[in-house]
Amino acid sequence: MPETPDWAPSKQWWGREGLGKNVYEAAVERAIYVLETFEDYYVSFSAGKDSTVTLQVVLDAREAIGMKEPIKVVYFDEEIVDPATEDYVYRCIEKLPIDLRWYCIPVKQRNACSASSPDWYPWGDEVRHLWVKDIPAGATNIAENTPWYPSHDIEERRTLATLGPYFFHDWQKENYGKKTCAVFLGIRAAESMMRRRIFASQKGDWDHWLNPFSNAKWCVKAYPVFDWTDDDIWVAVRKFGWDYSQVYDQFEAMMLSKNQQRIGTPFGEEPSRSLYQWQILAPDLWDKMLDRVPGARTAALYSRTALYGKSFVGASDGTSLNDVMPTLQPGQTYRDLVRQAIESYDDAAMRTTMAKKAQRLIRRHQNSTSEPILPYTEHPRTGLSWRSLIRIIILGDVKMRHELMMVPGAAKTARLREEYDAELDRLRTEGNLDIIS
Repeated sequence: MPETPDWAPSKQWWGREGLGKNVYEAAVERAIYVLETFEDYYVSFSAGKDSTVTLQVVLDAREAIGMKEPIKVVYFDEEIVDPATEDYVYRCIEKLPIDLRWYCIPVKQRNACSASSPDWYPWGDEVRHLWVKDIPAGATNIAENTPWYPSHDIEERRTLATLGPYFFHDWQKENYGKKTCAVFLGIRAAESMMRRRIFASQKGDWDHWLNPFSNAKWCVKAYPVFDWTDDDIWVAVRKFGWDYSQVYDQFEAMMLSKNQQRIGTPFGEEPSRSLYQWQILAPDLWDKMLDRVPGARTAALYSRTALYGKSFVGASDGTSLNDVMPTLQPGQTYRDLVRQAIESYDDAAMRTTMAKKAQRLIRRHQNSTSEPILPYTEHPRTGLSWRSLIRIIILGDVKMRHELMMVPGAAKTARLREEYDAELDRLRTEGNLDIIS
């Protein structure tokens, strides 16, 4: 278990006065509100640390209000699960008062290891010969007994993020959609700027941790531990003796930072950086993982290098981020390079997605300033350069994680202004302003 302080102090919410209680007490109160307000609910459980404390908080709320029925839980098995985490799921089923539904169905997942095959489907029957493991004995819901999900129609398969309300099918049957429902999610503001935006964009006393699904207004997302930090999680685990996946002990033994300690499939943009870890965490799965999706073997070698746009780690041959950017040919402009990067995708949907995102970023820049986008230096206000835009496209950054890091802070702005002006002056002197138009 990671080292922790004795107990995290009461937290504040974006400058407001403190709640007068610690984050655990506040989380239990939120869970009680959901259990007493909504007609149906379940806990979305990944077996990671965030969903672990969310489940435990809901169980404590259940006990506090004297509920007798078990807590409903949905666990989606992404096919690639380390042994320690799978063992932990079985322990939860055995020891906790929960009604856990274990799903092994082919949802649409992101594959950032390959530009030509941007999606993959765990448990897809059409690639059964590539499955990393057999369907676990604990699985309760598979393609054959989950009629509401289009498992056998690849074009109709959905992403896990859109399925939240649909899981109520298995409990409600013919009453599906007729009750007010809530899904408990272990998402925290401290995880990333993207997660923080989820809560900062909401208003009101309750709205920052309760908001509806866009595809089912009768169902809300509930974030009872949204204001917890990593320290809060491990303090609670130690203080209350909660069980957890021992993969976190392996992470600690590997001397990984807290930001690197993540459970989940390693084929997305950010998770692909941790692909190499799996040969230690799950050596019995490693060889099959490398053949599971196109590009996985290459990503295992180079996902932390500039070849995958990760500029903070250089390739072993000294490759820099500039070296992997397209070269401007005579007669081309940087807009041409953006189009070239978009057209490099074989998948039509990815071409459309990246074109729309490129247009939005360019439009946002133009709405913010009359100054041009330069080849290399990010603009001091918008953080955009042609290089950074091409990098987003090459990475296939569909979730725009790199966009969230583009707008510079105050300290960086002054330095960028000096560098921006110098590059613009050089282009004027060389008579090359046309290439950035």
